[in-house]
Amino acid sequence: MLDQELYAAIVTTVAKVLLVSPDHISPSTNLETDLGADSMDILEILFRLERQFGVDIALPVWEAASVENLARYLQEHVHQTAPATSEF
Repeated sequence: MLDQELYAAIVTTVAKVLLVSPDHISPSTNLETDLGADSMDILEILFRLERQFGVDIALPVWEAASVENLARYLQEHVHQTAPATSEF
């Protein structure tokens, strides 16, 4: 089960970087095929999440293509209950 606060933070970051409505994002949303993200967009999302959660994301870009993959990775690696800061 995905942590809802973590999921919401990811959705907010993805929406801001890709300039899409959070309503268009679900756990199964693929950043590339569903939202048109390119590798630079995905890297920007990863960098922002790293800063926000204070964790290095060692997830290959191709594995980070879905919101659920990002959420599961962060859920396993973030040792806090809420995002540290709000970015951008």
